[in-house]
Amino acid sequence: MNGRPRIGNAWSREEIGKLRELAGSGTSLRSMSRILKRSESALKNKAGLHGISLQGSGSKGNRLSETNSKVGAFGL
Repeated sequence: MNGRPRIGNAWSREEIGKLRELAGSGTSLRSMSRILKRSESALKNKAGLHGISLQGSGSKGNRLSETNSKVGAFGL
């Protein structure tokens, strides 16, 4: 044991391969989360550890925050 408490479920090679496949096809982060039964945060963390780009994997649920960052939180 490395001294850190283990949280969550370990990822299988198949799951990491599926994450890579879904990200490469432009599947939304929300859809990937449902398909892999993992949180969006878990997907982002695992993708980062394995060098998997999620750039093309936007989520409709994230569009509001994208709009707010461009226009401002109050639309001013």
